[in-house]
Amino acid sequence: MPKKASNSFEICARGIIIRGGKILLCKLKIKRNYFFPGGHVEFRERADSALKRELKEEIGVSVKKSQFIGTNENLYRQRRKILHEINIVFKVTLSKENLEVHEDHLEFKWVDIKDLAKTEVYPTAIRNAVLKWLNDKKPFWISQGFKK
Repeated sequence: MPKKASNSFEICARGIIIRGGKILLCKLKIKRNYFFPGGHVEFRERADSALKRELKEEIGVSVKKSQFIGTNENLYRQRRKILHEINIVFKVTLSKENLEVHEDHLEFKWVDIKDLAKTEVYPTAIRNAVLKWLNDKKPFWISQGFKK
């Protein structure tokens, strides 16, 4: 019998949501680290559509406008698995200001942009690229993880 594959490949859409000098972060309640809101792109789903779906499911808001700002390829180890993900990152404008958390396992936090560099956000490469993008508005591509 063939061995079950222990590795995984994922495509995720992430939203950079800024309001009043603050940026929205998300985390699993059982974890310490944050990440940018969004989630997995399903087969035959466009990344921008996946982000709209995820934000509606997670915080009950519609996306008014989205703009591609960069991509991150990330290879990392979690427990005994090697994970390989592609994060497609968009700047997002929401249709309304009030957020309602719809998923019990998640919590959201508005963080001052000036505090983002010292906030534990994974992947850190996306956090750093977003900080750079806030200054230069140049799209980014970052590949990180294991070497050949």
